[in-house]
Amino acid sequence: MQLRTIDYSKAKEILKIEDLRVSFNTYVGEVKAIRGVDITLYEGEILAVVGESGCGKSVSFQSVIKLLDSPPAEYKGGKILYQGKNLLEASKKEMQDIRGSEISMIMQDPMTALDPTMQIGNQISEGLRRHNKGMSKAEAEERVVKMLELVGIPDPDKRLKQYPHEFSGGMRQRVCAAMALVSSPKILIADEPTTALDVTIQAQIMDLLHDLRKKLNTAIVLITHDLGVVADMADRIVVMYAGKVVETGQVEEIFYDSWHPYTWGLMRSMPKLNETSKVELATINGMPPDLFMPPQGCAFAPRCEYAMKVCYEEQPPVFPCGSDSHCSACWLMDPDAPKVKQPFKKDGEE
Repeated sequence: MQLRTIDYSKAKEILKIEDLRVSFNTYVGEVKAIRGVDITLYEGEILAVVGESGCGKSVSFQSVIKLLDSPPAEYKGGKILYQGKNLLEASKKEMQDIRGSEISMIMQDPMTALDPTMQIGNQISEGLRRHNKGMSKAEAEERVVKMLELVGIPDPDKRLKQYPHEFSGGMRQRVCAAMALVSSPKILIADEPTTALDVTIQAQIMDLLHDLRKKLNTAIVLITHDLGVVADMADRIVVMYAGKVVETGQVEEIFYDSWHPYTWGLMRSMPKLNETSKVELATINGMPPDLFMPPQGCAFAPRCEYAMKVCYEEQPPVFPCGSDSHCSACWLMDPDAPKVKQPFKKDGEE
């Protein structure tokens, strides 16, 4: 695990999500998908947002650039502050100016994100020319060629004339990265950028994002369900469950000193190189809650072996975990709670 490069005592906030609440109105009722999310992103950092499918990772950051169709989506409250401006109050025109030029997103499935009837060069340059009114077609094409070269696509001057079906899965993902980065955004949201890719291509995409952060100082939000993918890349990790943030901390804090039982479950479900092939991976028993009717207390309580009576009756507040960057929304952190040993700690280890 690499050493972190962000000095958080001097880091400047670029995006702040405060008490965000988002619902989806369906024919059977209201799905409370996001239930009071608080997340801060700093300039030049890589922030990993992890959790199982349906926990609200993608919806939280699709809300940042207002990609959710309304209806059925409805913003029920909160703020999304980008450089001091609340994006939830921004007009459609203001969002069009911000989306793509200042905040970009790499979608989860590159094949559906790309238009199969358009050459990739035209797809990448379309947004570039929209945000740069005086740019000529030749200037846009030159910029696209440089960006394709930056993301590692060989013979970019030839390949920009090709169509998405002529690229492999990994190359299509690189095209999506080029499209998101061509206007040099301040924030890049990468939604499951390694889904369905083999491990070699996964490593290449992760290296690409890391290099782009170095070269452009872009703040990157990496949305994933796989803690192993972000172990050597992210600066901080946000763990989400059932539409809420349950733990936040720097990578070393989450991996070696986490304090939420759900985070422990994620950690124990990862395969380890020193285990034999016959060792079964740990699982988290039970199912996530039904967000048509969210529980009164902690959403993880029915699946938690450490759950207490208060866990079913009241939402836990956010407790500090020993540093300014590390906090956990778990009643086990309450001074009156019984002492519990973190499951990955060895006997006698603090």
